[in-house]
Amino acid sequence: MALSPLDILDKSSALFELRGYHGTSMADISTACGLTKPALYHHFRDKEHLFLALLEAGLQDLESQLERLETSIPERPSDVLGDLLEILCAPPGRARVAMRLASQDLSHLSESARETFGAAYRQRFPSRVARLVAGLPLRTDLDPSLATTALLGMASAFSRRHRPPGTARTLANLFLEGCLAREP
Repeated sequence: MALSPLDILDKSSALFELRGYHGTSMADISTACGLTKPALYHHFRDKEHLFLALLEAGLQDLESQLERLETSIPERPSDVLGDLLEILCAPPGRARVAMRLASQDLSHLSESARETFGAAYRQRFPSRVARLVAGLPLRTDLDPSLATTALLGMASAFSRRHRPPGTARTLANLFLEGCLAREP
């Protein structure tokens, strides 16, 4: 049975995640996929293009999660933030792997590849998060771009470690209400 390019990306993502960009060869990927190297090169010109396709597939998955949230915005701001933080802190499958690999291995790619992916990422991901944050009833003295940056930073810190259940909701409340106890 022939593998689709998406099947190849899924199999290669495990190798990249385990060994990193430099530790994974096209020969490793072809073996993991049960393909000959020429068959693999039929789908992807080289390792950099395969890696970029993996990052793009992850970005598309992340985008679709955010799109679903945009079209089904809950009534309470804490629910919007909780749902958003669930996506950001623990993105599903391909998106999680791609975001992790982008943060660890993007520097190993050519400058043009880094610039291309970076531009696509900035245009499609933080801007979408910014639109969701701007739709919240923020304080009038708070710049929405600052709130977006703070939210993304908080999510980034928690996406790299084990999180007990409910962490995203706790972070949403922390973001909305702050850390200090309310004075009576």
